[in-house]
Amino acid sequence: MLDAGSRSGQPDIPGCPVRFRLPSNGGTGVVCSWDSTWRNIVEDLPGGTPHVSPSLADLFRAPDELAYPRLGDIRPGVIRDVTPDGLRVELAPGLYGQVPEEDLTRLSDEERATLQSGREVLVYVTDVDDSSGNVELSLYLGEKERDWLQAEELMQQGQFWEGEVSGYNKGGLVVYFGHIRGFVPASQISGLRRGLSPDEKASRLAEMVGSTLPLKVVEVDRRRRRLIFSEQQGRIARRAWEQAQALARLQRGQICRGRVRALTEYGAFVDLDGVVGLIHRSELAWFPVEHPCEIVQEGQEVDVYVLRVNRSRGRVSLSLKRTFADPWPGVMERYELGQLVEGRIIRRTGAGAYVLLDDGLHGLIPASDLLQANWPEEELAVGRRVLARLVRIDGARRRLGLSLRRVRPAERAAWRERQETVAALGSHETAAPQSVS
Repeated sequence: MLDAGSRSGQPDIPGCPVRFRLPSNGGTGVVCSWDSTWRNIVEDLPGGTPHVSPSLADLFRAPDELAYPRLGDIRPGVIRDVTPDGLRVELAPGLYGQVPEEDLTRLSDEERATLQSGREVLVYVTDVDDSSGNVELSLYLGEKERDWLQAEELMQQGQFWEGEVSGYNKGGLVVYFGHIRGFVPASQISGLRRGLSPDEKASRLAEMVGSTLPLKVVEVDRRRRRLIFSEQQGRIARRAWEQAQALARLQRGQICRGRVRALTEYGAFVDLDGVVGLIHRSELAWFPVEHPCEIVQEGQEVDVYVLRVNRSRGRVSLSLKRTFADPWPGVMERYELGQLVEGRIIRRTGAGAYVLLDDGLHGLIPASDLLQANWPEEELAVGRRVLARLVRIDGARRRLGLSLRRVRPAERAAWRERQETVAALGSHETAAPQSVS
């Protein structure tokens, strides 16, 4: 999420959820713009009938045409003076009201620290004919009205909010949204399974006090003073937002680090910090791959090349082989027939054993050669390293022909000795391929 510097700030990216600090209780939420947020407000006035106030956008556009404040109005204003007795607020040119110090004591220390001349505020008209002849205002009730409006906008836009759990009861969790006491029913909390005993449930809820949860507003009822959140829906919304942000960061041609999450017949799924992309089987190596497990394993970290990003469908196509050069160009300069090569067996079929060389080339040891070589079967299992002689370079099929039986016993024994020495030293280095003398 993005951080905004104040409650009246605007998000840098339209439509993105923006996090801000609700000073009184430490929650976070979405910053709402003045033009888009303030609707006509219906409020039950103390000792009166419901009154509809004009929208704040209209008030800002035509301050000279404002009607004189009435009890229960919600008005925007600008702080002009900060005194020991409270605040002097300009509601329109030449029209002022007073916020008494007693009202300010209901605000948090963090909120009070932001009160300075020139700051725009939202106030509630509590008296239009006080003993001093001024309009009396409440900044606390104005801020509370702002909270209700922001909660409504959160619900309308389907955005999530992150709030700190301040308490619990047998029904769920208590979370303050600014100055409003909100509630998260136990049925809307992830991981709180049904069937828990009352003591177990209370213990689980108590453990959540002080934690910050992703929440989504599911009910706003001002008349009943009900503000209901869902942690389950909030978690889903946050995951979708995080995925959208991760997708926005990905660009074609990037090299990214990820972790293999799952393997299927047609490819490998890689987690790129919240976005899962697919490496198709054909993009795993510069040679035909029968199954992804020949190249990668679940949990393995890999560098991948971003081939395509489909943001509307949330799909990312990746390539493993394009993170390194095609090994076939120049193969005739690097290899010669009769040379000894090393590699890892990646597949056994009726045709023989397929071997992946350290530089990305792959070769085949025919089944007939495996039988004649008379190597122990456990040394020819998938994943084992072998020493073979290069007997054919097949450019058309991009494959090398290899032979075990043409490896002389002395060469094989020397290679085994080097392997044992490397293993004893705890190194993964292997001896360099040899040429026939």
